[in-house]
Amino acid sequence: MKTTKLILLSFFLISYSIHKTYAQGGAIELMRAGQADANKLVSAYMKPLTDGFAASMSNGWFNTAKPHGLGGFDITGTFNFVGIENGMKTFDAATIGLNTDINKPRLQITNPNGTAISQTVYGANQKDPSKVSIVQNFMGYDTVVSSFSMPTGLGLKYGIGLINVQAAIGLGMGTEVMIRVTPSIKTDNFTINMFGFGLKHNLSHWIWKGNAKPPIDLSLVCGYNTLQGNYNLNGSYLAPEGAYPGALSLSDYKNSQQMNFTGKGFMYGAVVSRKISFLTLYAGATYVANSVEMKMTGKYPITFFETDQTSSNFGQKIILNMEDPVTLKSELNFMKLTGGIRLKLGIFTLSGEYNYGKVNTLSAGLGINIQSLAPFKI
Repeated sequence: MKTTKLILLSFFLISYSIHKTYAQGGAIELMRAGQADANKLVSAYMKPLTDGFAASMSNGWFNTAKPHGLGGFDITGTFNFVGIENGMKTFDAATIGLNTDINKPRLQITNPNGTAISQTVYGANQKDPSKVSIVQNFMGYDTVVSSFSMPTGLGLKYGIGLINVQAAIGLGMGTEVMIRVTPSIKTDNFTINMFGFGLKHNLSHWIWKGNAKPPIDLSLVCGYNTLQGNYNLNGSYLAPEGAYPGALSLSDYKNSQQMNFTGKGFMYGAVVSRKISFLTLYAGATYVANSVEMKMTGKYPITFFETDQTSSNFGQKIILNMEDPVTLKSELNFMKLTGGIRLKLGIFTLSGEYNYGKVNTLSAGLGINIQSLAPFKI
């Protein structure tokens, strides 16, 4: 029951982060830019968040190099937080390849400083964000079809990563198997589930064979996990700007617009640790190959002028409906260095670590740990 509450709390935080971004931050308005430019704007704005999700998928696999003895087990939940570097806070809309063809609708983006610098999801929560005008050449004149404000950032000091909940059990012979299974968990708008498995094998008893207490514990470790999530946008969906020709019913937009997450991650490497009384110091070097894909699915209305002179709507604003317009993929392949500390108080463990890599993360773990139900022997 406590583990379930821990999972729900973490998913609530992730759901709140996305809701805050899309409902109050106005990121859903980026869809009005049209499919090609919306992909580029959403990618630039959301990439720090999806990168953080991808990086945190590989955290929490270990907090010691010593495997459980035969029958020993633990259940541990790890909260992850993303370090927000300066380069993750803003992007220059003038450099992301937005359309410049005057024969197609194009965007004009300016902020109060007269530049196209805009906030990402982890940027500042500005009171006066950049303004976007959608301009269309009509009858030889540039005409503003629609306008909106760029979304602000969440203004967080640390980003929110995924929570990793796993169980591990000792198989004997210095080997431990780890399993991550999270049943489908639902909140009002958010659904997520995860699955993964890993393996840890101790090398110390081979290196220092015959030594009952090796000076350090050294193990090889590997893990693979997957992620699936869905966020229903019906509380912050994109509606037509007016009852223009081509507009569908509001329920068509409200019931179809969703954000879907899928992810997978693989890591392998080595971990070393030293136990001193109830304190364990550990360090790891692992290679990480993680990816997270985000898709905006459903129907999204965008406003244009009808330029077809044979149309009865010529010269009027019309609605074109985009379907499944945006796909964003974060792929991270890097070496990660981990340094951490674990406290074991009876059967309970508390741990904290820093992970240095392409995206830096902080992790905090809480678990129940029974080291062995039988004497540990090779």
